[in-house]
Formats: sequence, C-alpha cells, structure tokens
Amino acid sequence: NTGPGRCIGLVQSVAYHIKPAARHDTLHLPHNVCLVDLPGLDGSPLHDIIISEGIREADAVVFILRPPRILNRGDAYLLNRVRKYVSLDGAIDAAERIFLVLNAVDDITRDDHRTLENLPRDMRDLMDLLAPGYAARFAHRGGEQPYFTTSAWVALSAQHALQGGDIEDPTTYHSKAVKFGVDEADHAAMLAASRIPALAQSLTDFARTVRIEAQLREGRQALDRITRSLAETYSSEIKLLTNGQGIAFVKTEDARLLRERQEALTDFIVDFRLRQLDHLDDLRADLRAEAIRICDAIDARLREELPRLWKRFFIADRYRPRARKYGKTMYEVFLGEVELLLWRQLAIRVQSLADMVTLAYREAFEAGNIPRAIVSLGYEHPLATAAANLGDVTTDMKASLRKLSERLALIYMLEPKAGFIPPEQLADSRLLADNPLIRALDKVPRRRELPPEAFDKFLAAVRAHYQPAVIEYAVNALLNVYQYEMIYIEDGLLARVTELFNDLRETMPHDPLLRERIRQDAPDEDRDRVEYLHRKRTALAQLSEEL
Repeated sequence: NTGPGRCIGLVQSVAYHIKPAARHDTLHLPHNVCLVDLPGLDGSPLHDIIISEGIREADAVVFILRPPRILNRGDAYLLNRVRKYVSLDGAIDAAERIFLVLNAVDDITRDDHRTLENLPRDMRDLMDLLAPGYAARFAHRGGEQPYFTTSAWVALSAQHALQGGDIEDPTTYHSKAVKFGVDEADHAAMLAASRIPALAQSLTDFARTVRIEAQLREGRQALDRITRSLAETYSSEIKLLTNGQGIAFVKTEDARLLRERQEALTDFIVDFRLRQLDHLDDLRADLRAEAIRICDAIDARLREELPRLWKRFFIADRYRPRARKYGKTMYEVFLGEVELLLWRQLAIRVQSLADMVTLAYREAFEAGNIPRAIVSLGYEHPLATAAANLGDVTTDMKASLRKLSERLALIYMLEPKAGFIPPEQLADSRLLADNPLIRALDKVPRRRELPPEAFDKFLAAVRAHYQPAVIEYAVNALLNVYQYEMIYIEDGLLARVTELFNDLRETMPHDPLLRERIRQDAPDEDRDRVEYLHRKRTALAQLSEEL
C-alpha cells in the first residue's frame, strides 16, 4: 500500500549511518560538522520517526521556511512537533539550538508587496509560537534580525561561478544582482549578498563556542557521574571496613598507637623514679655512713678549738690568806661558744650530704638511659632527638638541696630543747647540775692550759648531743625533699613528652616516614586499605573540582 493513508505500525526507530562526503567546501563548515537533511514537518508517521531520531542527537536544527507560506492553518500543530523534537517546552536554553532561515525572499516580486510587508510580523508570530522570548534573546543572530534571510540559488550559482563554472540562468542572476545592488560580475559579492556565508559562519561559531561548551559540560557531567559512582563505591567499602566510622577510623587507630607509645614512655620515666624509691633505704644507709664521717670531722675540729676556748674563758686568782691560786671556766659562756662553733661546722659540712644525694640521682639517671628512651620511643624522629636533649636535669635539685642542707641541722639544733643549755636551766642555775654537758665539764681539770685529750669526755657528750641532728634529722629531711625533687624533675620530663607527642601528632599527616614507623608496631590491612580508598576518594574530589 503506497497511498497517503498507509500505516506502518512496526517501525519504532531509525538508525543513521553517515558517510562523509569527499568535498567539504560547499558551505565551508568545519570538517567535524555534518549536515543531515530531514523530511518536512507535515509528512507521514514514518517521517515523524525519522525527524525525531534525527533531531535527538543534533547539536543544532536549521528550520528553513520559504515565503509566502510562513504561517498557515495547522502550523501551530506543526510547531508543537518542533517543540517536542527539540525538547523546547518553552525553555530559552534549548531554543538556542534553533536557527531560523527565511529562504528565497528575493523571489518575491514588487507587486506582491503584501507578502513583503507581512513577513516580519509572520516571523515574529512564528518565533513566539516556537519559543517565547526567542526574538529578544537572539535579536541579532541573523544580522539585524533573529532569523536569516537567504538566497540559496544565488549562493549556489555564485559559488559555481567562483569555481570556474558558468551561470546556468544569467537573466535571473542579473535580476538578483540588481535587487541586491551588487555587480553581477563580482561573484564573491553575490555570494556574500546571498547571506548563506553568514549563516554558515553563525553555525560555525555556534559549534565552536556554545555547542563545544555544552559538549564540555556534558563531558564534565559524565565524568562527574563516574567520579561520584567511584566515590560512592569507595565510601561504601570504607564504611564496611570501619563499621561506619569512615576515615576517622584511621585517625583513631593512629591516635591509639601514638597514645600507647606515649604511655609507654611515661611509664618508663615514672618507673625510673619507682626504682629510686625502692633503693631509698640503701641511699639512707649511705647517707648515714657519710653523716658519721661528718660528725667525726666536726669532732676533730672541735677538739682543736676546745683548749683555746677553755683558756679564753678561764678565770684564775689567789686566795690570799692561804696564798693558793684557784681558777674556773665560765661554763655557760664556754658552752655557748662551743655551740656556735658547732653550728658553723654543721652549716658547712652537712652540704656534702646534699651533694651525695644529687650525685646518686645523676648517676642513676645516666644509667637509666632516659634520653635514649625518648629518642627510641619517639620513633627516632628529629623532634624526639631535640626533646631528648635534656642537659643536666639535677641542676635545680642540687641548688635546692644545698640551700636546704646549709641550714638543715640548725633547724634541729636551734630548737630550744635541743640547745646545749635549755631555757629553763638558764633561768634556774640549780638545774644545771642535771645537764650532761655540765657534768662532763666538771671532769675537766681546772687549769688554764690543757691538752686536747683533756676534753675527750666532754667531746663525747657533745657528740651524743648533736649526732641525731645529722644522722637522723638531716638525713631524713634531705630524703623527704629529695622525693619531691624527683617528682619535680619527672613533671618536667612528662611535660616534655606530652609536647613531643603533640608535635608528632601534628607532623604525622605530612610525614610519610613517621607514619610508617608508627604503624610498624601494629600492621593492619583494613586500616591500610581504608587509607588507600580515602586517598582515591580525595583524588576524585579534587578531579571533580578541577572539572
């Protein structure tokens, strides 16, 4: 059935196979531009399918009209088809794909002035039906108007002549030249007057700008869809591996490893102090032995000075009736001078106990290898090396203990009840008889000149009086303060450790070698996989931003 009423119900789509022509100089369009001639709008259902398939992938649609027929009865229906094919639906952005061409206007004779007068209005009506706002947006697409007025016959004839051919209808060509106001011998001018080159240039510009931008945009959108899909795949796997924690899982694991290493170094430092406390009794015994030597040295010094002091305060005169000479020393004054001499000796010599404590700690600290532990547990990082540069950690301890020890024994000896003569005995001389030092002095011969050994019993009594101040009080007090000084040093070390690991936490994201060393202690395939996926996801995000 070849009649106009035939119905082909099985055809649903049409595929085009376009073969490039050997020559491309007809319109001088870019080589990647392909023109497809589609059937008219008022054709059969098969034509509808062909038009629909042809327009679907087209970048631009050239809608060619020929006067006097611009808008006739039923044209609104045909234009709705155009809107459907081009997906206009009144959208201005889609309307830019439409190029309107009014061809063969030069064929209208002067007698048909009504057609000439109505053409602008008919074209405006057509544009309003096709895409409202088209005329305003593309007001100068065709030069001084939104559409192109062309003469395809003149263009073809002029182009043929420019290529060395003959004009098939010289009479018509001449009349067209007169109408255009162009010399018919100037075929290039005739070609330009046909407005076909202007149409071709506009299509070329559209292809190079608007459509290329659209294609790039479509390409970006396609890449964006791909990157989003990959990112979602990566995110899903990350979520599965981390039980929903995401990349925070890696950061949490790294933070845990750093925290455990910091705790290990903290324990190492605190355990060092624990070992010193465990050996405190040994240090106490050493200090007491040194205190005995200090007391021996003080005794030797007192033994040298006692004869001189005795002589200084010895009073002698004669009992004239019998001519006998009697003498005695003023015990209270003598004891006072001996006590002052003892204080000075204690202030000088007890400092050696403080030096002994400081030295014991320094030697233990050096043997404890704390600086090496800081470097090792700090992943051998330059920050750890800097943190391990401690200098002499006992400087403050030494100064504090020496200052304390200088007056330490005196604190004990200056107690009223610890003095050589308690206040109550000074107030009541009858009580002096009970003072062991007074009793010891009573055994010293009453002569001005005496050898040192004459004071041995008195010196033993003095030793018994002050020795507890050195052996017990001074030693115990020093060790008590020593324990505080160890805590003070420890606090400084722990503060340094905290600062070190804070710096390591800040450095790790930018230091691959440090990150590798941190993770050597706890290999974790899931963590490494999550980090790998996160890097891929980040790269995709950067790619999307660049697009």
